[in-house]
Amino acid sequence: MARNIEIQELEEMENEKIIKQYMNPGRSKYIRQVDGPKVYPMGRHSFDKIARQAGAVIKVCGMVLVDTQLFDKFLDDNFREESSLL
Repeated sequence: MARNIEIQELEEMENEKIIKQYMNPGRSKYIRQVDGPKVYPMGRHSFDKIARQAGAVIKVCGMVLVDTQLFDKFLDDNFREESSLL
């Protein structure tokens, strides 16, 4: 018999599936623009702005994808602060 699943349990199961899907190495090159804030710790508008500045936005068949390698390189090159420990 099927067991009753609480809404919170369902959301936790869904979130776990989503995180595993985003961390899949096969998907790491391109992600959908709407999924960027789930992968990167920032808001949607900040993610969109940085992706455009990085030249990482790719439009394919009505989808907007972001090249994560270009995005990561842009973040490293432009926003990393120098260490003050040296």
